[in-house]
Amino acid sequence: MNLYKKFMYYFEAMKNLIDFKSYILDNLGKEIFFGDMEFYYILSEDYYLKIYEVDLDEFDIPAPKWKGCFGTNISVLVEEWKTK
Repeated sequence: MNLYKKFMYYFEAMKNLIDFKSYILDNLGKEIFFGDMEFYYILSEDYYLKIYEVDLDEFDIPAPKWKGCFGTNISVLVEEWKTK
């Protein structure tokens, strides 16, 4: 995956995160797992987010690709969400 594709993948994953805002805010302080047909997310108690790409398994069920992921701390984003 070239640098441009990695950047766009990461940008799209972060953009889609807003769909899970309520779930994230309702489960602060817990490790949570969530996702959709494109991305699978793991958010730790300290707001470190891991983003995995999703692919269909042999039964056509969406499953994360465990080979690699992007990670970032989203504490600033969570604090902003809590004030709105």
